[in-house]
Amino acid sequence: MFILGLIVFDTVQQHYYISTFNLSTQPILLGHLLKSHAIRWVVWGLIGIPFGIYVWKQVKRGGLSFRSLILIFPVTVFAVIISIFLVTLISIWHQDLNVSEAFMEYYIFFTFQKGLTFFMAYGMMVILLNNHLQMLRVKSQEAEIVNLTQTSKELVENFKLRNDEPFLSIKTGNKVNPIALNDIIWIQADDYCVRIHTEHQSYTLRKSMKALEEQLSPFRFIRIHRGALLNLHYIEQINFESSTVRLHNERELPISRSGIKTLKNRIKESSL
Repeated sequence: MFILGLIVFDTVQQHYYISTFNLSTQPILLGHLLKSHAIRWVVWGLIGIPFGIYVWKQVKRGGLSFRSLILIFPVTVFAVIISIFLVTLISIWHQDLNVSEAFMEYYIFFTFQKGLTFFMAYGMMVILLNNHLQMLRVKSQEAEIVNLTQTSKELVENFKLRNDEPFLSIKTGNKVNPIALNDIIWIQADDYCVRIHTEHQSYTLRKSMKALEEQLSPFRFIRIHRGALLNLHYIEQINFESSTVRLHNERELPISRSGIKTLKNRIKESSL
């Protein structure tokens, strides 16, 4: 929009000067002037592609520092010179003039007509590219902050143990998940490991059932089967006839003979 505004402004300004001061013996159409200015700015844009790539690399290293501005300034001047050079050649070719005779006159004319405008437009490009890069960096930092915030919340939730209740530390990759004992419904034997079942998720822990049984027995955990260690808090119903126990989540687990005896004794001890 900025460039389009400049094209229209230059066109209207030139048409005004030509009409007011009778600078041409032939009538000059506004559309013809608009086309000529558009072509000149297309040339500016084509030179602006490699110029923009160079500027992007410079600002990407450290923003618009004093050092980068020193490097960008001569390149900007060079881009303006090349742009005016090409605009001059196109204008001479369009009017079918002799290059050697008309080049210097046209080059000086376009230097005064377009030089400062082209330079300012390239400068605007530098500022826009720098601002865009800073915006990308800010968005990247915002994403990192959001990730860190989410991670912090997860850590707080994981380590927020109710009333300092005991927990199991379950390592997953480089993370440690502290699982409160009251959140564990039951523990299942799984080869050389065990599966810790909670209401919403299951975890794998490299530990034997025997070792866990000894550690968790003081916390209302009871071994009802060689492959199942149960949290008494989650028992919904015990069926001694079918040798099964139903949990709060409707899961049914088998009870071994020794498990039935242990379970009866534990219930008797805990009941009023």
